[in-house]
Amino acid sequence: MSTMTNEPGATQPRADRRRVQSSSLLQPNSRHATITVGGLLYVGVTLFLAVGAVNAQNNLLFWLFGAAIALLVTSGVLSGNALMHLQARCFRVAQVRVGQSHQIRYELASSSKLFPLFGVLVVEQKSEDTDGYRQSSPAVLLHLSPKSTGSCSTSFEVHRRGLHQLHSFRAESSFPFGFIRKWVKFDQPRSFVALPCEILLKPALIREHADSWSDDPRPLPKRGDGSDYFGLRSYTPGDPRRRVAWKQSARRGSLVVIEHAEETSPRMMIWLRSPDPAADTIQIERAIALVGAVAKQAIGLGAAVGVWIPWADVRITPDTGMAQIHRIENVLAMLEATRSDQAAEDSPPGNRLGKRICISTDSSSPLAGAINLDASDPSGWLANGVDLPLPLRTEGSR
Repeated sequence: MSTMTNEPGATQPRADRRRVQSSSLLQPNSRHATITVGGLLYVGVTLFLAVGAVNAQNNLLFWLFGAAIALLVTSGVLSGNALMHLQARCFRVAQVRVGQSHQIRYELASSSKLFPLFGVLVVEQKSEDTDGYRQSSPAVLLHLSPKSTGSCSTSFEVHRRGLHQLHSFRAESSFPFGFIRKWVKFDQPRSFVALPCEILLKPALIREHADSWSDDPRPLPKRGDGSDYFGLRSYTPGDPRRRVAWKQSARRGSLVVIEHAEETSPRMMIWLRSPDPAADTIQIERAIALVGAVAKQAIGLGAAVGVWIPWADVRITPDTGMAQIHRIENVLAMLEATRSDQAAEDSPPGNRLGKRICISTDSSSPLAGAINLDASDPSGWLANGVDLPLPLRTEGSR
């Protein structure tokens, strides 16, 4: 079993033997211990031996009783002392998406001079803020030598988009006999944003409407580094020789250079309509995830994409590139599914903003002249042979 993933068949990495960097690691703020069910049974047997030894005055029973007491004390001291000298920290959680498995990694360091640590389990502490967070299993570190550091990780899933808060975690061990479970708690507030579910769309969903992009209003051409011709201007020192228009320069009697126009991208505006009051939470989440998927596909085709959600006070101007995709997904992650009291009316975007894509939770009142997508009917936009992510499935949907 690996300490980096809890998958069977992997090997445990050796702890790094280097001096503990106490400046980046946390000290435990509380220590706890409790007896396990196996420990209660063991104590019962030990007491039975004590009663039998006293009544029978048998030396063998006294020896067995003493050995049982020694094992119980060893169970509490052997790993308990090492836990008292444990330091730990949790690494920053990377980008998280709803419905996908992600890794969370911890670093542990022992400042103990004598006792090693075995069988350490690292678990996140549950709270009201972690209701959308589920840790599949504890992170496991099999062995930590004195004066050394080691790392372990486990996987987790989130089933709710938005901001998630993690406050603390604990490291526990019941080595060597499992009679007493000891743990120490570390307070390390952390937060991360869970992006909407990822949806695989039909490859031609946006491309089949590419012919209509030419009807979209475009800004007037500007000087830039594109390939289209913009005009001529007088030569200035430092202009590349390849831009000199030799024929026109000979005709005019002075050097002139060719200027190119700035590249312009087709523009699209995605309108997420106000959710139908009768729509359930899954349909609303599906529509929000569909906005991100459509934006990603359109930007991948070279379009400048914006988002229009007036009922939630969200208006993102059309732009291109990965930065725009991240901007849209982060806004969608924090989007409230209910209408804001101060929000504007849910009116469609103007034609001047680009080709309009209307996404709604039902098929009622489609927008004329726009690409209309119904979130309640995945057959119109979901890629063939692909299932919806589990958090977006309803009863009877794939």
